[in-house]
Amino acid sequence: MKTFTLFILIGVSLLLTFGLWTYQPNYETLDISSHINEADIGGSREETKATIVEPSSIIIHTNDHHFGFTDPSDRQAFYQDMQSWSFTNLEVRESNARSQNNYEVEIIFPSALPVELLNDLFTLSDDDAEILPTWSFDRMYLTFDDLTSSINVEIPSIDENEQATAVINDSDRYEQLWDTVTVREGLTEYVHFDEGESPIYIPQEGVSMQQYSLAADVINPNDMVNALFPDPSLVSQSNESVASTEEVYYSDAQRGMSIYEERGTMEYINPQSSTPNDEVPIDLLERSISQINDHNGWTEEYKLMDLETAATNRVLYRKYHNGYPVFNFLGLSKIEQEWNDQELAQYHRPIFNLNNTLSSQSHELPSGNDVLYYINNKFRTDYDVENIQDVKPGYRLVYNGDYVALEPGWYLKYNDNWREINVTDIGPDEGGG
Repeated sequence: MKTFTLFILIGVSLLLTFGLWTYQPNYETLDISSHINEADIGGSREETKATIVEPSSIIIHTNDHHFGFTDPSDRQAFYQDMQSWSFTNLEVRESNARSQNNYEVEIIFPSALPVELLNDLFTLSDDDAEILPTWSFDRMYLTFDDLTSSINVEIPSIDENEQATAVINDSDRYEQLWDTVTVREGLTEYVHFDEGESPIYIPQEGVSMQQYSLAADVINPNDMVNALFPDPSLVSQSNESVASTEEVYYSDAQRGMSIYEERGTMEYINPQSSTPNDEVPIDLLERSISQINDHNGWTEEYKLMDLETAATNRVLYRKYHNGYPVFNFLGLSKIEQEWNDQELAQYHRPIFNLNNTLSSQSHELPSGNDVLYYINNKFRTDYDVENIQDVKPGYRLVYNGDYVALEPGWYLKYNDNWREINVTDIGPDEGGG
């Protein structure tokens, strides 16, 4: 009996041992992707260096007369077409100050750009891309070679001590550009102001623009938390009222983000203990664009306005509407970032998306002649006109919570700051045209 019982126990033990060795638990697979915070704040476009960098002006010079595109969308279309042209025979050499040709096209960018960026903006051969230097430029010129039916490209450095040149060997492009310069369809004459930091060109006649009212949707702050904080589960929220402004503050004990819903802005700060090292400009720009792409942050049309690597590693983008720049002095028309050691240190932006047009009506701005008269006879009395950097028509953005008004106006850039020109100071036909 004892032997039989022992035999049974040994058999059960062997069965249990076999079961343990061969058992495979049926655990449910953990969906790791469900624990990754994917941020999407509603932008409908993805930008590249080629799409975010665009000229602020394209001026056509013909025998001491100056012309620009009447419709800014035509200027944008011209530049986008130009980006497909093949640049050949690239050369870099020392340069003296250039002289203006009787017929040429001047392309003006809003900020100094590294010349290496040419390989991202235009079509260059691999060999030409390898010899691009490290200096910066903010203007380029297209001139005509009628003997070869080709277009010459001149790109002077900021200090005008060096230049890069290239050739566009395409007779069809040559004829197309020559027709633009000589036929002048869709162009309007510009007046020249030559007392500022660099030559400034202003539409001579009155500028016809639309005034808009647009629906606005507030971006969910949680989407910004997901976009900017490495582990959103560690972020806490607190509410404060400072100077009648409601602030919602988010923090993970290292980084902080303030949402000002009433005024439509946010600011994110990641404190850094070390002084930022100057970055390679083209790398800084690429990193900034990629970071905003990652959370679909291009909620409207934005263009690069400033790329600064000295001390701040700052990138600034400005909102555009129908080809015109948009201004707001609370920061509602800008996206601004600062980087430190390849990490985002500061981020300021609006927290709303513009949607359907609620209303629009035409609006006529005073002429460029009137603006020039104002600069020479009123602005000059209180300011140094040589510090004027640009003059442009644009939009003033007024935020009203559930809608935004875009109001046309004239804007003047003075000592790196834009200010609106009070049209009542200009007066109708005060300048005689």
